Amino acid sequence: MHTPWIGSRKIAIIPAVVNDPKFNPPPANWVDLIRQRIFYDPDPATGVDRSLRAYIHTISYGRALLEADIYDPVTVPWSHCGATQDAAIQATPAAHAYEYACVVFTAGTHGCNGWAFYDNPPFPFSPPPPSGTNNLRNWCYVSMGASLGVWSMEIMHAMTAFGDLYNTIPHPGNFDNMACNCGTHPSTFTKLKLGWLNPSLVHTATDVNWDSIGHANQVVAMTAINNKLFAATSDNKLWWRDPVGTNVYWFEIGHANYVVAMAAINNKLFAATSDNKLWWRDPVGTNVDWVEIGHANQVVAMTAINNKLFAATSDNKLWWRDPVGTSVDWVEIGHANQVVAMTAINNKLFAATSDNKLWWRDPVGTNVDWVEIGHANYVVAMAAINNKLFAATSDNKLWWRDPVGHGGTFTLHALALLQPPPPGRVTAVRISSGISQRYFLVEARLRIDSYEKATPGISSGIPSEGVVVYEIDEAVWPVQLRTPNALSLGQKYSNPAEKLEIEVTSSVPGGFTVAIRSV
Repeated sequence: MHTPWIGSRKIAIIPAVVNDPKFNPPPANWVDLIRQRIFYDPDPATGVDRSLRAYIHTISYGRALLEADIYDPVTVPWSHCGATQDAAIQATPAAHAYEYACVVFTAGTHGCNGWAFYDNPPFPFSPPPPSGTNNLRNWCYVSMGASLGVWSMEIMHAMTAFGDLYNTIPHPGNFDNMACNCGTHPSTFTKLKLGWLNPSLVHTATDVNWDSIGHANQVVAMTAINNKLFAATSDNKLWWRDPVGTNVYWFEIGHANYVVAMAAINNKLFAATSDNKLWWRDPVGTNVDWVEIGHANQVVAMTAINNKLFAATSDNKLWWRDPVGTSVDWVEIGHANQVVAMTAINNKLFAATSDNKLWWRDPVGTNVDWVEIGHANYVVAMAAINNKLFAATSDNKLWWRDPVGHGGTFTLHALALLQPPPPGRVTAVRISSGISQRYFLVEARLRIDSYEKATPGISSGIPSEGVVVYEIDEAVWPVQLRTPNALSLGQKYSNPAEKLEIEVTSSVPGGFTVAIRSV
């Protein structure tokens, strides 16, 4: 079981001289070279610190500090990598006082580049340590010929018991050092598990914002058809405007006496009035007559889809009828509790309720559940067209949003930048999956430090810049990469099975903005 790494942790470093030609002889200053590799290793040309301590400090945003005691070299016989490691630890009884130890081999052709052993019983010192408790439970080995990525992977295994992420296909690759041992930053998933990111910095795509797009003065009912929004107002007038995201004019096109709800389908406008009557007229820009076609008792909201009119009534019931010009019966098909406005699009009914919530359900003739999908504050009327929901509110404003169950627009702050991000940004986004134990994580990656870009002696770098999507199943994988190439501006990740779409809508300094649409 992994443990977060917050603050300083100390590891015993044991240089091992192996009597076998596959291992290079140690240089006279070998301990100094190990010390340099761990604590401070400036590149002679650039001055960039290539040390393990600098890497841990950077990827943890200063939350983790690596401390180490470096012991004198011990000489051990060759058997195989694990047994030779054990012999070196056995030859260093003082290591029993540490929770963590790492054996360092010289470079060579031995193949003992790196491995870790963790969540173990105490190391089997024989004879037992002369005094004190045996604390050593996690240990590893590395080679002087191995890269910074290998050293960091094995020592992070030993000091946190966090496992490898390369045991699944497709694994995170160069987007997480715990999959690639290549010297890049770990992913959001890994940083969360190690306590280096506060979970509050990962926003959940649960609610979509409404954007203000204009005015809707005294509106009591609204609908849309033929690329026009129609609104009835409390002064008994009918208006239309274009369904665009700017504050364009409404034009008066007729009367709408005592209207309480509207719908549109089959090239007709339908209206329910306060005297419990149903009317229709043509959806044109002139003052044509409304024709009475039936009853609409106690209707408070109305919409139309799939060749049916739907109505919510003041007794919290949902009804439907055929959209014809005669007085046919309404049939009760379910509940519509506290509904104040309705619309329909993309084979869904949408309803705003008096408690400022937004709901949806399937447009079927049975009593299926309404599912809460967001907020709908002070909404008095709704319409839908051109893949947008429109809402008029009691403060005379007009709003729109995407007709999705969950999602939103988020500006992602690149993972390699110092966290937490500035106001208006998030580190990552979490999206629920249709499979209960799974979820998605979305993050931004940029080549903005010596770990994210290819840097000799430090990192092979991330494969591409942009937005990265992972699917998480902690009980199985735990992480699979869904975007082998990071998404760039204008690109999308689509998952039809999950009804999920993630689009990169803009590039901003230090990150990207994404639009997420999901049920």
